[in-house]
Amino acid sequence: MFTGGFTESATFSAYHPEDDPEVFSLFLEWVYGRQFAPVTEANMKEPSNSHFFMYRVKLYIFAEKLCLDELCDYTITNLMSLLQQYARSPTVQQMREAYKGSAVDSPMRKFMCYNFYLHLKTGVEASHWMSKALSDALVAVPDLCFDFMKLSREVNRVENPKRMAKCAFHKHAEGEECAYKGIML
Repeated sequence: MFTGGFTESATFSAYHPEDDPEVFSLFLEWVYGRQFAPVTEANMKEPSNSHFFMYRVKLYIFAEKLCLDELCDYTITNLMSLLQQYARSPTVQQMREAYKGSAVDSPMRKFMCYNFYLHLKTGVEASHWMSKALSDALVAVPDLCFDFMKLSREVNRVENPKRMAKCAFHKHAEGEECAYKGIML
């Protein structure tokens, strides 16, 4: 962006009014330290703890927009690790956000679709996975509906996406060495 023929290269500045300041803060943590500050047990006990997960979804979308595949891989690995560690699943709202902002072939969409499939097939009427909310998501997000139909035809058994190999949701090339293989972030 700063070295090409873009406006940003002439002004040495970038303006992203549509991006959340918290997301940009996470981005800077990664830029300067190649990691995020740890999420603590105390943070997770707060009623609004789902924002930790939503910020990661939004950061992934931000990284995808800037073509930062390594940050995408780090972010989804971190998200999967946190969801597994705290026994959580993405909410329908987070799923809708992921579909609203990510690319059509995004691994984030694949991850969300797998979660949708898992909870539709095995879930009970949990607070954020109610049948009505799932149905509304399919209607509101046609790409999710399409991905769900496709996945339903491809898989024979339900696998928890949080426990799947993280590389199943990474952007690095198949066979390429994964920087986050087997790591819980």
